[in-house]
Amino acid sequence: MGRRGPRPKPTALKILAGNPGRRTLRSEPRPPAGRPSKPGWLDAEASAEWDRVCDALEAVGLLFTTDRGCLAILCDLWSESVRLTKRLRRMPAAESGGVQAGRIASRLRTSARMYVQLAREFGLTPAARIGLPVGAAPAADNFEQFISRDPGDSA
Repeated sequence: MGRRGPRPKPTALKILAGNPGRRTLRSEPRPPAGRPSKPGWLDAEASAEWDRVCDALEAVGLLFTTDRGCLAILCDLWSESVRLTKRLRRMPAAESGGVQAGRIASRLRTSARMYVQLAREFGLTPAARIGLPVGAAPAADNFEQFISRDPGDSA
């Protein structure tokens, strides 16, 4: 049986939010920070989404080299959603209620739902950003320096 309750929030997001629960922050593995290499198989739409998402995550210090696979899937889901939306809009009105349109719409809903679920993992949805201060700079390094400081220091 798996864990119960909501998924734990990553420590970096808790720090950005100011640790509203005031609970002791756990140490967690910290992968190497930085922009992962973009997979060559991403199409133009997915590649543009890759750049947009990486820029956003990098700006708040939440981008790590180990995120490559999940980011690639996220961007591919975005590309598929765009492609399916365009395909539905190109359909003649006579076909828009048909079986083919229903299959495309079903695939679109699935892709969009999967995209939102994965985007939530990266803190990219409005609900995931609730409580994060606007314009916050990454505070993880300052926090780590603070907790590793000698208690006898007066600074």
